Amino acid sequence: QQGALKEAIKEARIQSATLRRGEVSDATLLAEERMAALLCHTFEIVAIVSREEHFIFLSPAVEAVLGIPEKELIGKSVYEGIHADDLIRVKDYLTRAQKELQTEQSIRYRVMDAFGKWHVVETFASNHYSNPAIRGLVLNTRPLDGAPAAADVATLQTPGFDG
Repeated sequence: QQGALKEAIKEARIQSATLRRGEVSDATLLAEERMAALLCHTFEIVAIVSREEHFIFLSPAVEAVLGIPEKELIGKSVYEGIHADDLIRVKDYLTRAQKELQTEQSIRYRVMDAFGKWHVVETFASNHYSNPAIRGLVLNTRPLDGAPAAADVATLQTPGFDG
């Protein structure tokens, strides 16, 4: 799935360059539709975080996984909703990720959904501050306890966390 995301980012870069030149082709529009479909039809949350550690982009998957519309999280701290027992580890991980181009390891932690339930997630971070199309830390986050549909609140269940 990360390969598909990298390809989508490459397509978005091409599209951005094309749009700056004022050229919009059918291929560009198709690439845009492809990117939107990749981001909308997955349970992996893609986020871009500023140097100030605030969300500047979130994929629609955040609503499917956590029940929170992406627009509600834009501008908020990346640390909101993270379990207090996991917070220091997550801060250390993201601090390292801000200094490295690519982190080799992921981090697992708990995050609260819109309904007050905790979910175990895994995040991979990659530094794209020098990329003018992104200018942020890219976080790819996937649920490890299933991906509940936000609309089906009655079936939301969170298994225990073993730390």
